[in-house]
Amino acid sequence: MRKKKYYKVLSAVMLSASLLFSSIFVGNVKAEERSTGAVVEKNELSGDVIRIGNAEDFEALVKKSTVEASTMGKTYVLTQDISLEGVDFKPISIFAGEFDGQGHFITGFSVESNSDMTGFIRSVGKTGYIHDLHVSGNVAPNGVMKEIGGVSGRNYGVLENVSFSGYVLGAECVGGITGRNMEGGEIISCNNDAIVLGTRRTGGIAGFNEGTVRDSRNSGRINAESTTAWETDDARKDERGSFGSEDMEELDETNEDLAKLNPDTIDIKDDDIKEKLTDKQKINYTGGIAGASAGVIENCTNEGIVGYKHTGYKTGGIVGYERGILTECRNTGVVYGRKDVGGIAGQFEPFVLNSYSTDSFSEAGDQLDDLVDMTDKLHNTVGSEDDRAQQNIDAIRNTADDLRQTVSNYKTYYQCKNDSVEREIRSQVDGIRGTVDEIDPDVYGGDTKKALKALKDSLGDLQKLLDSAEEAAGSGIAVDMTNYMDKLIRVLAPVNDSLADLSGQAAEGVDDLEELEDQLNDIRDKSGALDDYLRGCIDDYKSDIRKTDDDITGKTDSLAGEMDVLSEGLKDSDEKVRNQLNTITGQMQTINSTLDDGFDEVQQELDRIQQTETIEEAFDDVSDDPDMTPAKGSIISSVNTGRIDADFNVGGIVGIMDYDRDIQSDFEVVSEGQISLNYKRTRKATILDCTNRADVTARNDYAGGIVGRAEMGAVLSGNNFGRVEAKDGDYAGGVAGKSAHVIRDSYSMSEVSGNSNVGGIAGYGSTLTGSACLSNVGGTKEHIGAVLGEADPDGLVKDNIFVQNGTGAVDGYTVETQTRPVNYGELMGITGLPTEFRQMQVNFDDNGTIIKSVRVKYGGSVRYEEYPPLPKRTDGRVGYWENLDLSNVRQNTTIHAVYVDYITTIATPEETPKLLVSGNFYDNSTVTLMETQVKAEPVQGYHVVGAYRYEIQTMYGKLDENYVLRFLVSDHGNDITAASVNNGEMTIIPSERDGNYLVFPMTGDGEFVILKKNSRIRMIITIVLILMILIGSFIFIKKRLKKRK
Repeated sequence: MRKKKYYKVLSAVMLSASLLFSSIFVGNVKAEERSTGAVVEKNELSGDVIRIGNAEDFEALVKKSTVEASTMGKTYVLTQDISLEGVDFKPISIFAGEFDGQGHFITGFSVESNSDMTGFIRSVGKTGYIHDLHVSGNVAPNGVMKEIGGVSGRNYGVLENVSFSGYVLGAECVGGITGRNMEGGEIISCNNDAIVLGTRRTGGIAGFNEGTVRDSRNSGRINAESTTAWETDDARKDERGSFGSEDMEELDETNEDLAKLNPDTIDIKDDDIKEKLTDKQKINYTGGIAGASAGVIENCTNEGIVGYKHTGYKTGGIVGYERGILTECRNTGVVYGRKDVGGIAGQFEPFVLNSYSTDSFSEAGDQLDDLVDMTDKLHNTVGSEDDRAQQNIDAIRNTADDLRQTVSNYKTYYQCKNDSVEREIRSQVDGIRGTVDEIDPDVYGGDTKKALKALKDSLGDLQKLLDSAEEAAGSGIAVDMTNYMDKLIRVLAPVNDSLADLSGQAAEGVDDLEELEDQLNDIRDKSGALDDYLRGCIDDYKSDIRKTDDDITGKTDSLAGEMDVLSEGLKDSDEKVRNQLNTITGQMQTINSTLDDGFDEVQQELDRIQQTETIEEAFDDVSDDPDMTPAKGSIISSVNTGRIDADFNVGGIVGIMDYDRDIQSDFEVVSEGQISLNYKRTRKATILDCTNRADVTARNDYAGGIVGRAEMGAVLSGNNFGRVEAKDGDYAGGVAGKSAHVIRDSYSMSEVSGNSNVGGIAGYGSTLTGSACLSNVGGTKEHIGAVLGEADPDGLVKDNIFVQNGTGAVDGYTVETQTRPVNYGELMGITGLPTEFRQMQVNFDDNGTIIKSVRVKYGGSVRYEEYPPLPKRTDGRVGYWENLDLSNVRQNTTIHAVYVDYITTIATPEETPKLLVSGNFYDNSTVTLMETQVKAEPVQGYHVVGAYRYEIQTMYGKLDENYVLRFLVSDHGNDITAASVNNGEMTIIPSERDGNYLVFPMTGDGEFVILKKNSRIRMIITIVLILMILIGSFIFIKKRLKKRK
């Protein structure tokens, strides 16, 4: 017994552990599998897993959620379905952890408090991850009512595999899943089945998407109720007594004005509506997935009805207002609205980018910085070269000073030496002269006297030379001593010659020969000594001059070398400085040129601004850029199969491609780079590879199979197979009602109708290339063309083809360089032609639902027997298929069901009708009555007083063929009855008299006769007549027989 108990306990523990482990494991796996857009850092070791199994557990979470950190890093696991019915519900404030719903439901909650940014959760943080959860409730707060969502008011994190059903009411940013999906937020595989009502930015998944929505679906009704969000909110206020009588009167007046919007035959204009509706009341930006989107919407589907007839602006099956990326989406729901309504997007506003690059002024700034660097470099170069030159100059100065000192020393030396030599020479000359002066020439006679006088004269020349040298030196004239002494030697030579002559002569005739001889020898010795001295001085001077020259030359060479170094240095410095100065000059010229370019750019920008009359002209349209990589400003590979019905600007894919003119527009210009005058302003709005298969109806102007009105942007590879109609307006086209930019490589196979500007491709087109159409166009006014109703004279139309059906290609005439007519067989041979062109499709549309499709060959037919029956309605109205000729089908055609109030009696047109027929009839049904001849024998006892044939005429078929006829018989007296005639037999019909009318039943169209009973007198007369005829016949026969005999 104990063992069994032990095993039970052990089993319970193991089971609990396994459940706990499995819940933790599931949470971990989900956290790993979720999108990387919002990563939740979960501490797996801490076991931060909180189980929620009842309302009390949920309320505990709500209390903690006022602080973001309280849920961050934690995992909340819903263990079972929870009902919050009757609970005083308060939403989770901010959730930053993981909420694993495990596929369970939370139901029965209601949000009605005064608050904005609210829902089941007010805000999901960046680390928040909600998945596998189904929520059902009523979110209809009071107050501002902004950012209202079924699951969250605002989302920064990840919502995956989450659904909502119930009701959501708000003013701005209202969504079935979230009111506002922020940048970085992700909504993945989510579904909305709720009714969503909002005034501005209302969507089945998100009111306003700035992040990513993918793989999601809406089947709820989005602003599809007859009562708008603001009317509903005002009605609530009235119930609470907070709405004054004056306010109610104003509301009633407004409602009366708005009632004008509901009939199909409307003529109220936009300005009228704007006067009646405030911003609070206008329904703007409504979409099956998002009301407005600047982010990414990918692979999403809308199945619900979006919008209400003649109400709402910028309404789309997927998104009301789009300027982000939308790809691979589908709409199957009916889309209604007032203006700017499309199967995928109501308004497609271009993504606008200012891309700045360096302008001339910025370049000039950079160039000025370079100039400053160049100037600094020059300053450094000049300083460096100046230091080097100064060093060379200092060396030269030192060498020059040394040379100067050397020269000064030599000058002093030579002055001293010259003075000494001069004194010595003068002394020796004075010695010679003194001896000579002692000799008296007159004492001697003859030749001796002459010789002595000659000696004195020679000494006189020598003295003159000495005086001349002394005078020159006194005048500061330098004396070349070697030359001077050489001259002295030459002047001294005649003295020696005179002495030689005197020596010979004195021996011959002189009495005192000895004294004279002594004097002459003394003179001779002194003269010889002077000559030797002079010659020695010359040699000595030459030696000194050589030494002096070597010394000075060496120092001069040093000075010259240093001068050369200085000169080369200066040349090098000059080249460096000159080069840098040239560079600076060139840079200044460059700056000047750049500034000129800058001023030219300013002038060009001013001219551009002056010439720019509209915002459209300020941007270059790059929608037809060859690079088709998905980028903002793109709607790609999306399909619409839901009927589109609105008043203005209506398209199978997009209602309008243009800037938002609303004062509260979400239009934004994105900038990259630093602001400058050199920029590229671009806009992009590209519809690529999109297909419409449903009917597009505009009650007024601008209807297109792809886009109703495209004031900019491009439609590339667009395909339309739905009927396009501008019922009481202009501009209808198989691809575009109006295209002011580009349509390329697009196809249309549809019926297109309108007043003026009607075309198989576009009612008005600018650039149209490489496109083809098989269209039946009809218009009541001007500009009707099989391809284009009207072409922009400055546009480009070429390489297009169309199947000729009697209408010219462009404005009623065909130019084959623009559009080439072909037959259907030739069209089938075109490469890349969509397969839909190979068979025509006839759709039977019952209020937006295709209940049957019939495929027929080109030129084939659909028999009435192939028409599907219409379902019976509970409102008493009867329906019929509109009357279209399907005997020669050459287009895709849609037959619409028309429902009308039926009538029960029709009559012939006389003032007092001759025949009234009771039954069930379409309005405008008529009956005709014709007299005819009797083709059968009367019933016995009756005679014919009248024979008639009646027929019921109706455009839409017959509801019922069992009738009650009332035939006027006032002229026929009593005893009358009616009889039918079939196959030559007359059958009495039960009849009764109702005043002047005979009442009897009939089936279908047919013949009847009025019979009257025969009276007795009439019978007798008839018998007599018969007898008379018989008797007469007998007599005639008898006479003939006698003649034969």
